[in-house]
This record gives sequence, structure tokens and C-alpha cells, in this order.
Amino acid sequence: ETWLLNCDLSILGNISTDFYYKGISSVNDCNDVLRGRPHGGLAILWRKTFSNCKVIDTLQDSRLLGFEITCGNRTLVFMNIYMPTSCVDNLNEFYFYLGKISSFIEDSNTPYLYLVGDFNAHISALNVNTDHVFGRELLNYCNSENLFLSDIIFCDADSYTFCSSSHHTVSW
Repeated sequence: ETWLLNCDLSILGNISTDFYYKGISSVNDCNDVLRGRPHGGLAILWRKTFSNCKVIDTLQDSRLLGFEITCGNRTLVFMNIYMPTSCVDNLNEFYFYLGKISSFIEDSNTPYLYLVGDFNAHISALNVNTDHVFGRELLNYCNSENLFLSDIIFCDADSYTFCSSSHHTVSW
């Protein structure tokens, strides 16, 4: 999540001169006044030494940004994903994006596909607490699509990826 406006996406190019970049803003900056905090937006950076790279067109969807790299005879595809925040009102949008991800997987011509980003789906507490609907749905989706959740495989059960200092909570 970058929080960048369209006019600020070039800032990504200042991170390092060794990298190319692509960014997408999700902030509607057509109005003169922006209200609230910006949200969403995605970015990818790749080393300039990788010559066989390309950005995958996701029709300027601010929640999906694809990247493809060819290494020898293998093509690796990465999809950077920013799913809707976990709340019941967003469940249909969550399902919608799971469908878009399925279409992306079906259209991909490689078995080397990596879905990364912020899924807003708390999965570590599922065995204890059943109110994490997005986490349950993500697990069900991964099972039905034969996808592996690397966090579950490689991270400790008490791991977390987000820490709220204002609410004194953590989530995965």
C-alpha cells in the first residue's frame, strides 16, 4: 500500500537508481480537496540488471499489479495484491477479487506464480476465533485452488505482519 497520488508515483523512482518501478494510485485526485487519509495503491520495483521483465496489464486496477520475469527457461509471475479491509460490508468485494485472482491464475502460462501483498485476512487466529471471515474464506479459496500459504508453512503460529500501536493489537 503506497498511499501515493498519481502525481506522486514518480517518487518510487527515487528509492534506488538500481531499480525500475511501476506504481498505481487508488486515490481519486480529480477533486480539488482530498478528504480523509489516502489508502491503497500498489508498487513493484525490479533490478535494472534483470532484462527479461515486464509489467502485466491489470487494466489499471488499483488492487492488482502483476510482474513477469524470465529466468533461463522459466517464467516467474508475481501478483501484488491489496484486498479490501476485513469487514462484513466488504465481503462481496473480497469474493470479487478472489474471482479476479482465479482468472489471472487461469490466464497465466506458468506454474511459477506468486501471489503476494496485503490480503487483509487474519489467518493465525482461526483455530481460536471464528470472527475472521476473510481469513476463513482465504484458506478455503487456497485449498480449492491448490495454493500454498507460505506464511502458514514457514512462519511461527504467533507471527504477525501488522502492529497497531494505537489499539495495542497485532494481526496477520
